[in-house]
Amino acid sequence: MGSVSFEVIPERYHKDIVEMLKQRVGDKKVRVKLLLKRDPNHEDSSLLLKLFQELHALYPNVEYDVIYEDDEEGKRLIKERGIKILPVLFFTDRSFFEGLPLGHESAVVLEMIGILANKETSPYTPELLKKLDDGCPRDIRVYVTMACPYCPMASVMALSLPLFFDKYVSRVYVLDSDPSVGDEENVDAVPHIVVRSGSCKDTFIGLPPVDAFVDRLSSCKCRWPTDLSIFFLPLMRSFLGSLRSSRSPRLSPSS
Repeated sequence: MGSVSFEVIPERYHKDIVEMLKQRVGDKKVRVKLLLKRDPNHEDSSLLLKLFQELHALYPNVEYDVIYEDDEEGKRLIKERGIKILPVLFFTDRSFFEGLPLGHESAVVLEMIGILANKETSPYTPELLKKLDDGCPRDIRVYVTMACPYCPMASVMALSLPLFFDKYVSRVYVLDSDPSVGDEENVDAVPHIVVRSGSCKDTFIGLPPVDAFVDRLSSCKCRWPTDLSIFFLPLMRSFLGSLRSSRSPRLSPSS
């Protein structure tokens, strides 16, 4: 275990974590990205880095890259994904935690590492995934707290889906890191899940069963003919307006 001093993962859990990773990861390598503030006094960034230093010491096949907010890649990710809270733990560029995933959410970190190693261990059966294979993009946002015992399953349900569908983006906001992030959706209970697809928006309060979650997701879809008009109608109005202007008679100055 090298020279790492264990400050985040209590020693009493070491054996269980190693055994779980042996079973779920085995000889495979799993690599994640940590997006941190460069400020050494930013406690949440320091704790996330320490968490993965300790996980790597316990099980070297769990690997990680460190990116800082002022790196080019860090700036790109913050802009492209509209990041609101640092640090960020990226399982993929479309599946990530914003905020520090400790407390009950630390179980999600281990579970997602296992799912990255073997997608078949996700909460979704092939039959459920088939219901969601409609080509629609979906944005899934889950609001959680470290103390919430029902939140980890909601987090895993959301974070797993981008591993199967390229047009999904899932993020989990850990409100302990910044409670104000929940204000926009009036979050007053967790887990709080918001799904968007085109002009459709659906909200879940509490933890839905997996099959019910899939049914609601599949019914909140992009409806292309309607939703594309959201983008094309303003362009058409602008074009017609410029066309009318070009045909308007020009007034000559009075003599």
